[in-house]
Amino acid sequence: LRESAPARTIIGRLFGKSVTELIAHGGRMWVEMSVPRADTMQAYAATQIASSLLELRATEPPARTGSGRSGATLWSRAWLPMVWTYGWATVAFVTYLGSAFFQYPTTVDSTQWRMFVSGIALLLSPLTIWLAARWMRDSIMARLVLGEFIVIGTIGFVIGAGVVAERGNIELAWSPIETSQAEVTARSSKRWRRHTDYFLFLTPFVPGETEPAKVKVHRTLYQTLGTDPLAQVEVKWRIGAFGQPIVVEAPTSVPKQ
Repeated sequence: LRESAPARTIIGRLFGKSVTELIAHGGRMWVEMSVPRADTMQAYAATQIASSLLELRATEPPARTGSGRSGATLWSRAWLPMVWTYGWATVAFVTYLGSAFFQYPTTVDSTQWRMFVSGIALLLSPLTIWLAARWMRDSIMARLVLGEFIVIGTIGFVIGAGVVAERGNIELAWSPIETSQAEVTARSSKRWRRHTDYFLFLTPFVPGETEPAKVKVHRTLYQTLGTDPLAQVEVKWRIGAFGQPIVVEAPTSVPKQ
């Protein structure tokens, strides 16, 4: 109906006859209209609209190349948004689960940096939704696909962007590895359902940084350092591919002199 010029002409005429909505689905058509309450006016309007609908049914679709099946045309428009939707959802899920097996290398201030990247992805989400809607055009099936794109795709994109950027920052790093000593300024732990994460806040060891660096460590080192206010650790680090520093292996305690 959208691609047939005669059909568009008839649809325009329908909307000029008190029709407010036209729905075509499953080989049937419905119209919603607003007319005066007088029976004669309703009968007249219904007759005119029925005549236009019969004329609309008689229009021929435009010639198509290939099989010409509407399902194939719809899929050709829907597959890209669907790949985006479930691709990001799968990547976010697999990468998040896989992060449990990667102790080191680890990103400095990893949680804060992932949230920063996810925030950028969230700001870009309206643009991706607009592009997907423009790409698929308007149809009942396109609205269903777009609904999945908005709900599942946006959540997957926002979460996945953070974890994927973190892994890319680590795996694509090429800068030389350096060794520094840093003082432990604070400690923290995060209790999850089945495990506990341990963190050390270290004096800045990356040139140009002024804020303490939050580094995830093993429980053994966390307990070894205890609450010693003068504790120091040796850190092997490098600059990641996206500029965020990386601790390449587990920090070690520096013996006191």
